[in-house]
Amino acid sequence: TITDSPTIDGPVPMFPLPDHVLLPNFQTPYRVFEPRYCELVRDLLDLEPAKRWLVIPQLQDGWKDHYFSSPPFHKTATLARLLRCRIMGDQYLVAVEGVHRCELREVSSTHLYRLAECALLTDTSISEENQLAQTRDALFQSILSLANTLGEQAPGLTELLKDSPQSNAFVYRVGSIIVAEASERQTLIETNCPLSRAELVLSETALLISRVNAKLSTDLTPS
Repeated sequence: TITDSPTIDGPVPMFPLPDHVLLPNFQTPYRVFEPRYCELVRDLLDLEPAKRWLVIPQLQDGWKDHYFSSPPFHKTATLARLLRCRIMGDQYLVAVEGVHRCELREVSSTHLYRLAECALLTDTSISEENQLAQTRDALFQSILSLANTLGEQAPGLTELLKDSPQSNAFVYRVGSIIVAEASERQTLIETNCPLSRAELVLSETALLISRVNAKLSTDLTPS
């Protein structure tokens, strides 16, 4: 069970990736094949499940020149936990769930992989509670509309509707499916304002609905 306030003892392994941002409250699979990250997975598997923490920060521009050493990474990331692992020869197929936004500070490591201390980030209190509730409700209705339009083509959307719309988890889960651009996803975890976060995801959802409707209109237009 994922906790809202995880307790972390010491530095956490880093698994930095280019053009990818993991969001909280969402499970994501990864194929791990580089020796340094295979070591990371093996070390996590040696721990009890509740302590299998890692972070997956997005690499910054310029990472290609330093990829096999210490490329720069975004300091805001999502603390995650390794949930499942399947060994595939000399590779691992892992399932990771994002847990909490955090700020990273790299520390020295004696492993092949890098380590960072994680400071958990909290959302700011806002006065526009009614506006936040309305935005989350609008997001829920948008996902409901999109799910009805796409039907079996988008089973993940139907699963989202089982969540309470009045939660950070719902907004993050929608963002994980709807928001494709890494830069936009990075903005989602860097913002401390839950209203701004919900508005960004709602805006991206509205754009997707517009594109879907335009495509459906084109497909139905007689040639």
